[in-house]
Amino acid sequence: MSAAIDLLQQRFSGVCSETYLSHGMLVLVLPRASVAETVAAMKDELGFDMLLDVTAVDWPDAPERFDVVWHLY
Repeated sequence: MSAAIDLLQQRFSGVCSETYLSHGMLVLVLPRASVAETVAAMKDELGFDMLLDVTAVDWPDAPERFDVVWHLY
């Protein structure tokens, strides 16, 4: 799994503010403006071919209250 994290960090280092492993899943933290381009590159270049779901997390006390979460396989 660390090889996948290294690959994602290298490929998306210009757009990801964070890349890490959480509960066995790779996590990329992206600015809104980079999501479409990054997801397209993940599909075309790395073989991610299924969008499982899109959901959100509400952080009531955070300056940016909501995070959008995309699960890709």
